[in-house]
Amino acid sequence: MTFCELLLIQAAMRIRLAKVKDAAALARVHHACSPELPESFMARLGPQFLRQYYRVLLQEKNSVVICAENSNQDVVGFISGSLDATEHMPELKRHRVSLVLGALPALLRHPSLLKGMLDRQNSKSADVADDSFVVLTGARWEFWACLPEARAGGKALELFRSWLTMMRGFGIGTIRFEVDDDNPKIVRLHRTLGARVLRKYTTPDGRSRLLMAYPPPS
Repeated sequence: MTFCELLLIQAAMRIRLAKVKDAAALARVHHACSPELPESFMARLGPQFLRQYYRVLLQEKNSVVICAENSNQDVVGFISGSLDATEHMPELKRHRVSLVLGALPALLRHPSLLKGMLDRQNSKSADVADDSFVVLTGARWEFWACLPEARAGGKALELFRSWLTMMRGFGIGTIRFEVDDDNPKIVRLHRTLGARVLRKYTTPDGRSRLLMAYPPPS
C-alpha cells in the first residue's frame, strides 16, 4: 500500500491524517472505547482532559495520527504514535496547566488521580527502567481505538496497517509500544502482525506490562 492509497475514499471508511481540529472527535472515540480498557489511566481523567491531550498531541511535530471517517465524515476510529517520542513528555509538561484544568472534574471526584499524573510526568522510559510506564524515546505506537460499528470486515486492522505503512514510508525501522500483560488477546494480535516482546516490567502502580516492538521490515 502506498502513501497515496492510504488517502483513498473507500466504500465505508476513509482514512486520513488527523488535524488539530479533530481533537474533540478523537477524545470522543477514546472515551467511548474506555469501558473496554478499565485500567486506562487517561480515560479515567475524563473527556475534557482527553480533548486537551489530543490538542497537544496533534501539535507535536513528530506525531503521526490518522483517523477513519464513515460515510457521514464522522470520525469513528484513530491510531496515534510518534516518529520520536522524545518530545512527548516535555510537551505535556509545557501544557501541564491546561491539562490539569481539563482533568479537574475527574480530580475533584478522585483526588488520587493527581498522584498518577505526577508519577507519569516523572517516570523514566520503559526501555531503561522497571518502575516506568511508557517508552519515551524513538518511534512509538501509542493508542488505537475504533467504535464498534467501525470494526466490521477488518476495518480496524486496516486502520492499524495503514498507520504502520505510513511510518515505514517515513523511513522508520523499529516501532516500540507497551501493552498490559493481562491482555493476551491484544498481545496475540500484535504477534500475528509481526511484533515481538522485548521485555517485561512493572509500572509504579503495580501493573505488569510488556514492552513490544515491530522490527524493521525485512
